[in-house]
Amino acid sequence: MGLGRTGQAAYQQLKKFGDKPIAAMDSNPEKIERFRQELHLDIYYGDAEDVLFWEKLQLGEVETVLLCLPELEAKLGSIHKLKSAAIKDTLPPTALMKKRPRS
Repeated sequence: MGLGRTGQAAYQQLKKFGDKPIAAMDSNPEKIERFRQELHLDIYYGDAEDVLFWEKLQLGEVETVLLCLPELEAKLGSIHKLKSAAIKDTLPPTALMKKRPRS
C-alpha cells in the first residue's frame, strides 16, 4: 500500500525476487495510470484513510501487506484494520523519526 519511493522500490524487489503474486495500491489516480502504462504494474486505487475502502476491500488469500504510507495515522489505522481482518503479516517498512531543526 502506497507507491512513493519506498513502495516502488519494495514492489520492484518483490516482483524480481518474490515467488508469489503481488499487487500494489495507491490513492493517486494519475500515478496509478502512469505506473500501469509506463511500468506495467499491477496497481489498484485505494485510500487507506477512507472508511468505505476498508468496508469494500476483499482480502481473500492475502497473506502479507507492506505498508508504505507516509502518514503515521494512516499506518496505525491500516495496521488495526488488517489485524482485525486476520492478515498474517503487516509490515510498515519506513522508520518514523522526529524532524531535527536545521542548523
